[in-house]
Amino acid sequence: MANTNLANAKSAKNDEFYTQYPDIQKEINAYLDFDPNVFRGKTVLMPCDDPEWSNFTKFFAQNFELLGLKKLVSTSYASGSKKYKMPYQPTILETSQPHFDADKSKTHGKIFVLERDVTGDNRINIEDLQWQYLDGDGDFRSREIRQLRDEADIIVTNPPFSLFREFVAWIMEAGKRFVIIGSMNAVTYKEIFPLIKENKIWLGATGFVTDMVFGVPEGTIVKDSDKAKAERLGYVGNYTRLGNSCWYTNIDHGRRHQPLRLMTMAENFKHSKHKEIRGVGYRRYDNYDALEVPFTDAIPSDYVECLGVPVSFLDKYSPDQFEIVGATESEGKGFSNGLWHPESGVAQALVEGLRVYKRIFIRIATGGGNLLNIRELKNFVMNTFGYTDEEITVESGIMGVPISFLDKYCPEQFEIIGMAKRGAGDPRLKSKVYTKDDYANYSDLNATPTLWGEDGKLYNTYPRILIRKKQS
Repeated sequence: MANTNLANAKSAKNDEFYTQYPDIQKEINAYLDFDPNVFRGKTVLMPCDDPEWSNFTKFFAQNFELLGLKKLVSTSYASGSKKYKMPYQPTILETSQPHFDADKSKTHGKIFVLERDVTGDNRINIEDLQWQYLDGDGDFRSREIRQLRDEADIIVTNPPFSLFREFVAWIMEAGKRFVIIGSMNAVTYKEIFPLIKENKIWLGATGFVTDMVFGVPEGTIVKDSDKAKAERLGYVGNYTRLGNSCWYTNIDHGRRHQPLRLMTMAENFKHSKHKEIRGVGYRRYDNYDALEVPFTDAIPSDYVECLGVPVSFLDKYSPDQFEIVGATESEGKGFSNGLWHPESGVAQALVEGLRVYKRIFIRIATGGGNLLNIRELKNFVMNTFGYTDEEITVESGIMGVPISFLDKYCPEQFEIIGMAKRGAGDPRLKSKVYTKDDYANYSDLNATPTLWGEDGKLYNTYPRILIRKKQS
């Protein structure tokens, strides 16, 4: 069930959720740990942030020199233009300035700029912020804010939840790097999932399971349970806990490259902590060519066909380890990438006649290129070598190891499948036979297994023994 507070924000257009400073600090530090210079020399735009309320501007202004920023720009939205009306009172920061205008304060947005030492203390920090009224109300879709977007290098903000799809499109249109907050459910939006599949957007460093607390305006309706959870986390007053929110970005971070430690299918059958898997095994979908995996930590490491996993898998997704193939057709027409059986008439995934929740389809990555599923591999071998379907059996888990493996070989643990060497191996195990139309040295390439070098060229390896681990 979607988080009630986010649902209310969408229906009532109440987009006033103020991100807390520690959450911003934790997320941004993850990018700095991966690349200390990620913000150095950059102009950062925060197009939905008033420093009088926003911790985003406070964090980046206080750390301006540490981050090595070139320029910081924040813009706010005019109170009179907000659909969700609240009592408005100008702050002292605004009223104390000579250019304060009581009428413009309600009808115009404001722009805050930090790029130089104004106070003369030889430091650039929040005390040096300069502000003016915008010509318009500060809507991010206006020409005025679009121009600021085009001049920026990185966009960081908590955008209006009700306009998340439009805001992401606004960023992608300009090809900008970004760090933003949104609902976890957004991963399956038809406008968002294709970007995730193509690795143009991914989740931030803070995981799905991490509760985030947001400040809310006085009078905002907050569930007692969410208010109590915020209080247990140390936030008393006008705060709410949004467990359904997460970070989205296209800036790299280290957690994205941490592979999951997985067990094989046989090991899961024997040792999985989930009763749905242990001693039971896995089931295939009735209407999709994929295996149902109800838990991310139960993904079998030795299965080469498509797997259906919960949306929460994206919290652990590493592009070095997995390939995102698609999603159920219930999330968008064509999302399944050919895995769906349309004759079933049911777009949601079915297992033994029962519907399961939203699923993303993945495959274990091969370390380069696209991974063929079993059907594709059989067709390739049939077309290449002229075998019939009955003559071919394709199984997963085959590995190529050096001949020195035989010194450690245990027949109870491993099965020797064959040899990868010309004249000694089974041709049915080959996935490619090179011809003179491919490479001038095609004969040499056919002699032993080949690997792509970092220079983009094919090179021979030494002969390999092909083995497979036996099921225990």
